[in-house]
Amino acid sequence: MLSLTVLLASGCGIIDRPDTVAAGDYTAYAGYETFKLGVSAGELNCDLHWDTVGTPALSTCPDCVFVFDVQFTFSDTQSTDDGTCGPQQVDFSGTYALVADASGYSVATWDGTSTAVFGSATFDPDSGEFTYRSQSDSYAYGYGYYDTRYTAGYASVQ
Repeated sequence: MLSLTVLLASGCGIIDRPDTVAAGDYTAYAGYETFKLGVSAGELNCDLHWDTVGTPALSTCPDCVFVFDVQFTFSDTQSTDDGTCGPQQVDFSGTYALVADASGYSVATWDGTSTAVFGSATFDPDSGEFTYRSQSDSYAYGYGYYDTRYTAGYASVQ
């Protein structure tokens, strides 16, 4: 089983935001994550889907809005793969956090002592709606090569 920790955290320390509450105020996390890969313009060769459920992380992150230990359950019925995906179709666990920053929010992994931001995020503390997307997207490289690659997710955080 693979292990991954994700969190939303501030790269510059704690940011005073009126919509930020103590990380311990959130007790439930449920949603999904997807990974998409296209190796040619207009193609989507790999579209993987995991259902997610999380519980509050045992370690505290002082710069995080919330931190959850998340279980990722692979869904073969909601995923497609033309053979390009590789060995990623497995269940795994990790820790995700939400970090407030100058542009709003970021999503990161959390290892118990530090965060590693991997994408942008949105969070509505009133509804609990949390979305994120990795920073990799469509790009051209070399002569005639094109690649689309990103991870995105949604969760209801309560």
